[in-house]
Amino acid sequence: MKNVVITGGTSSIGIPTIALCIKNGINVYALVRKNSPYISSIPKSPNVNLIYCDLKNIKDSVNSINVKCDVFFHFAWEVTKYNSDKDYNHESHYNNIQYAIDCVYTANALGCGKFINSGSQAEYGLQSAVITPLTETNPLTHYGKAKLDSSKEIRRLCRDLDIIHIWTRIFSAYGAHDNKPTLVNYVIDSILNNQKLQLTKCEQIWNYIYTDDVALALYLMAEKSCEENTYCVGGNECKPLKEYVNEIKDIINPDFTVEFGAVEYTNSQLMNLKVDISKLKQELNFEQSVSFEQGIRQTLAWRLNKKMQACN
Repeated sequence: MKNVVITGGTSSIGIPTIALCIKNGINVYALVRKNSPYISSIPKSPNVNLIYCDLKNIKDSVNSINVKCDVFFHFAWEVTKYNSDKDYNHESHYNNIQYAIDCVYTANALGCGKFINSGSQAEYGLQSAVITPLTETNPLTHYGKAKLDSSKEIRRLCRDLDIIHIWTRIFSAYGAHDNKPTLVNYVIDSILNNQKLQLTKCEQIWNYIYTDDVALALYLMAEKSCEENTYCVGGNECKPLKEYVNEIKDIINPDFTVEFGAVEYTNSQLMNLKVDISKLKQELNFEQSVSFEQGIRQTLAWRLNKKMQACN
């Protein structure tokens, strides 16, 4: 593996993936939006080549890359904010699928033999048993449905083009460079700002994985996987969400009070994210390198530094 292409290079998964490629002497062609406010977060290296283009004109990037590439990582996703099914942007749903298809054609034009996508645990929906790559998908959210639809279209196209397609269903990832309103970020910010923190009873069995470890799993897929595959990407631990929240609290401020049970569960509340990552370990020799405590401390340091920069 000498040359790789990455969309979504400014994301919390894209940044550590680029860093890992640099560490291993691999040339990276990062396809980014020219006006992205996060371009400065991409690691600086002679091995990193920034290609400015939007998802809608991704095919044009071929003209800017004059070498044969080995792997195409597709992490970019057009985010659509909506409050209900009524105002959901269906156009964005289909746009994301079309962008992924365009990426496959681009990968083929660049000579890539492998195409790796970032999917989501949201594709599984409500599950009561341990989740594996073979668990039947039943997405409840539009996001989960769009990811699942995208995976099916891409898989068919990759087979037609003789490209190895690897689909990943990533569980609850957290870490530095994550600007999304996740529970981890909400809890951290609430405690730092001494704001009231009201949550459900947090009895849900959950799984967290630090973004650097997600990047490691993706890199191992690029390096070792030689056939079409689907992997669940998660951490080693599966435990009640309340334990994770209390661990964050104890790291930042042990005296802080979290109001568990102040919020009712929804009718479609996800209660089980117990995942089996044995396939990832057995086939790729993946080992989680960052514990939840380490990951929270690193995430906390990044958020504090970001806050300090915003004040200067």
